[in-house]
Amino acid sequence: MEATVRVGWHGTPFGSVFLAITARGISRIDFTSRDHPDLPLDRLRLAWPLAEFVHDQKGTLDAAAAICQPPHSTNPLRLYVPATRFQSAVWQALLQIPSGTVVSYSQLASVVGRPRASRAVGNAVGANPVACLIPCHRVIQQNGALGSYRWGSDRKQRILSWESRQCQSRAGG
Repeated sequence: MEATVRVGWHGTPFGSVFLAITARGISRIDFTSRDHPDLPLDRLRLAWPLAEFVHDQKGTLDAAAAICQPPHSTNPLRLYVPATRFQSAVWQALLQIPSGTVVSYSQLASVVGRPRASRAVGNAVGANPVACLIPCHRVIQQNGALGSYRWGSDRKQRILSWESRQCQSRAGG
């Protein structure tokens, strides 16, 4: 648990996001709804009841901008995302999926050395606390369907389409 957490809300092409940053790094990026923009902060306050939350739009802006940076940016951001060993392995594997591509839950399970653990991999993917920076949106069902996404299937499709266009424009196509 962190003593001070800087928080901010920012717009992105994919919707408004809530960000939480500790001295150790970015700990939360959640897409917000118009009806309940403070819900991610309320949940974080419950998880970290002793933390001091400081509203800091300027201090969270770079992290918000990174969501829409071209993939493989030369300026990596520091993350602080406490996790189980298994979640950490899954999230590290997610970071290796190239932008503009997708993998299935079963493929990801094989990558982390647990080929029969697709459901557990799905749970770890769904527990990702930093939308887009750990690219859980790049995981789809084995049949090619998008599957679920905590922040909505439409948003998942928009992010994947944007990444695909970015890769095509870099390739000159």
